Amino acid sequence: MDKAWWVWDLPVPGRTGVADGPWEARQAARAQIKWGANVIKINVCVGEYGSRQKPWKQEMTYEEIAAVCKEAHRAGLRVAGHTAGGPGITDAIKAGVDSIEHGHWLTDEQIELMVEQGTIYVPTLLVNTRSVELGPDQRGLSRKAWDWLKRVYEEKWDTLERAKRAGVKIAVGTDAGFVVEHGENAGELAELVKGGFSPEEALVAATKTGAECLGLEEEIGTLEPGKKADFVIVDGNPLQDIKILSAPDRILAVYMEGKLVASKGEIIGFGKGG
Repeated sequence: MDKAWWVWDLPVPGRTGVADGPWEARQAARAQIKWGANVIKINVCVGEYGSRQKPWKQEMTYEEIAAVCKEAHRAGLRVAGHTAGGPGITDAIKAGVDSIEHGHWLTDEQIELMVEQGTIYVPTLLVNTRSVELGPDQRGLSRKAWDWLKRVYEEKWDTLERAKRAGVKIAVGTDAGFVVEHGENAGELAELVKGGFSPEEALVAATKTGAECLGLEEEIGTLEPGKKADFVIVDGNPLQDIKILSAPDRILAVYMEGKLVASKGEIIGFGKGG
């Protein structure tokens, strides 16, 4: 994200790969690949707080998006597109992004295109719910930003329902790092259930489809011969109450690659030396 209100020479930690034009975009992708990135995420379009008619702003052209996708795919990496709404999402899907992140406002045409292309949707519902629960003062939001956030929360359920009904592949992601902590992933499953998923469908979104979204479906995501056998044992049936997975005291054991690494909150070991 290239924040427009900062002076041009102000260094901002975490803002990497700012590019202008297809070749700069390709160069930025190459730099991330060289530094060891496992996935490339691009800022296709962001929220526009000042407009109710068009609450998004496109930041990348089709040509720039396509350049990043071609370079990343050539290196065997997936591309995730941060999106809000508008024509930028169409450009991103056509240009070859592997997943649409957030995607608050998807049109029926964009949803149909995602089905055709196999583009995965990662709606990140929990971050919106948590932000609304915290309120504007605790989040430090302006009135315009708060109004935009409430609109996202209210209207995103319709996008989710239409995408699910059309057959878009939907994966679990939380946008963790500020109002949602890393490790709270299971809370997103409850949000999907609130949005019309069955508990089983939510579990598939978090495991099988999540692995596909990462391009790791040959290694993880399902319990099959030859895969890593990462799984948890819980006290209760998440198909009856999905919130069990968010309760640490209900997690009896954690296995990684078939080896016990944690039991009742006690870390035993990780990886092959567990």
